[in-house]
Amino acid sequence: MIVDDMNWISIPELTEPIHIKAKIRYRHAEQPVTVSPMEDGRVKLVFDEPQRAAAIGQAAVLYDGDVVVGGGTIVDVPKAGRQVRRGMKFLIASDIHGSAYYCEQLLQAFEREQAARLLLLGDILYHGPRKRSAARLCAPKKVIAMLNGMADTILCVRGNCDTEVDQMVLAFPIPSRTMPSCRQGAVGVRHARTSIQHENAAAAA
Repeated sequence: MIVDDMNWISIPELTEPIHIKAKIRYRHAEQPVTVSPMEDGRVKLVFDEPQRAAAIGQAAVLYDGDVVVGGGTIVDVPKAGRQVRRGMKFLIASDIHGSAYYCEQLLQAFEREQAARLLLLGDILYHGPRKRSAARLCAPKKVIAMLNGMADTILCVRGNCDTEVDQMVLAFPIPSRTMPSCRQGAVGVRHARTSIQHENAAAAA
């Protein structure tokens, strides 16, 4: 399994193979895996045991005990473990701005709708200096915990209130650049001047 767009959290970069654990699906138990760096910046994941229902576009989150080592997006899966995802449902949300109340409502909707992926369009933890939120609603640490618990389901694009510091505490990438693939069957989404495209999402419309 090949993972790209790596966001390293507990280490600056991967320079040699390590044996840790990885999670590739929401509610998926962490599984032992050997993670090896590739010359182009991507990493290769070889699980101790074959993994079922892996799909291109899913997030892979790496753990060393309770510590999040990093995470990225699956871009290639061995044919034997590949899942064809047609018509999967996306739940789309934006501008949580650190509200634990509304984040909890969002995750309840995610379960109720039986969505496969959560697509966040930015402004996750803070409002920025231009606007103050009600103290009873603003609880970014709770939002961090809720979203990191389902990091392997999340696709995200950075909003104008998201920063590099936010990325340090979130276990899923919040890229500021466009994802490279934009072939037939892809859909683009954006917050302000940033955007991402994801293959096969058109079928979820």
